[in-house]
Amino acid sequence: MMARPALSFWQYCAALPVIMAILIVGTGNAAAHNKSLSFSQWHWSGQAVKLVFTVPQRDVTLLPMVGRGASLSDALAVHLNRAIELSQLDSKCRLTAQYRRVAAREGYLRLEAQFTCYSAEAPIKVTQNAFFNLATSHVHFARFRLDDEKTGGAEVLFTTGQRVYELTRSAEGARARGYTGNVLASYVWLGMGHILVGIDHLAFLLCLLILARSTRQAVFLVTGFTAGHSLTLMLAALGLANPDAVFVESMIGLSIAIMAAEPVLARRGLLPALGLLAVPLLFFIALPTIIGAGRIPPGGWAGLMLFIMCYGLIVKTPQDSLRLAPVLTFAFGLFHGFGFAGQLSDIGLPVGQKLVALFGFNLGVELGQLLVLVPALLFGRYVIAELPRLKIAWSDIGAALLTGFGMFLFAQRAFF
Repeated sequence: MMARPALSFWQYCAALPVIMAILIVGTGNAAAHNKSLSFSQWHWSGQAVKLVFTVPQRDVTLLPMVGRGASLSDALAVHLNRAIELSQLDSKCRLTAQYRRVAAREGYLRLEAQFTCYSAEAPIKVTQNAFFNLATSHVHFARFRLDDEKTGGAEVLFTTGQRVYELTRSAEGARARGYTGNVLASYVWLGMGHILVGIDHLAFLLCLLILARSTRQAVFLVTGFTAGHSLTLMLAALGLANPDAVFVESMIGLSIAIMAAEPVLARRGLLPALGLLAVPLLFFIALPTIIGAGRIPPGGWAGLMLFIMCYGLIVKTPQDSLRLAPVLTFAFGLFHGFGFAGQLSDIGLPVGQKLVALFGFNLGVELGQLLVLVPALLFGRYVIAELPRLKIAWSDIGAALLTGFGMFLFAQRAFF
């Protein structure tokens, strides 16, 4: 990777407020990963089919009825009533228990309903059109369970191009539901979708490309990131670790800002001074937590201040930055792994095939990373590197954009 012109420190700093303002005005209430994803659980017992449908509240705000003053739960109920259809023996199953709101975790809306079909044995065709016409990249993950499947069930992925599934009690259908390959494929697609629409994770990967001095070093840093997030994804998905979700999401945003700003600040020897200045600044920012206005626990703020101070004192030159980059990348990868696990906590892992599903999801994340990194590396090597005569500080411009984006995510997640 060829050396490129650099922005002055003051040009770099002047760009950040502009970037922050654009993000605040243009993105509004940014969500954790900006993905469009919903989940459902189905239980077929006799002639009755019970449905529990879960979706992020931000997706519900896209519904037209919300714009006309309807509540989120009412708008979602009307939408699902139109978008989801069960049919059996060439006739529509009846909705015998209307959609009603039930408890869901923060930021999500969950409704349950019940259908009554005509036979306890005949196959049921499930048509799922919810949200696909509002967001073409929407993905819906469904788990179907029969009354004689207390710990199993089919794992089905609905997409824009695949909106119909046939639920059957036949022996062939039972084998298909329990087939390991189906579970693996479903979770691979989920993992790929999660990373490809996870803007914060993609932004962190771009930070690594800016920090690296060569393709080999970029691959090495991404490997460290992969090792970190794979470890915590496994721990969280298996229930062995359960960190504070707000702190994790806030740190993911801050990791982008730190990794993007570090090359610029290290090049000018400013990290030690800024590390010391950041401690009182963070203490002032953390004061709302004491009066209950903040979302990050006090222990999280204390650890963050200690980390910023120590890292600033250690990294004094660009050589120090590159030497410690693998350690920092691995450490931040731990937080991103907990972020990946947030989706799996909503979906759940299939009993009896947890390791298969976990492996598939993680494999999907890695494949998604490759789909982003390979074109980015080729573009940087064969396009950007061939335009030195333009004398544009491409890497510093990218660093300024990513720093502003990371700071925006951190503030938005930590306080709003």
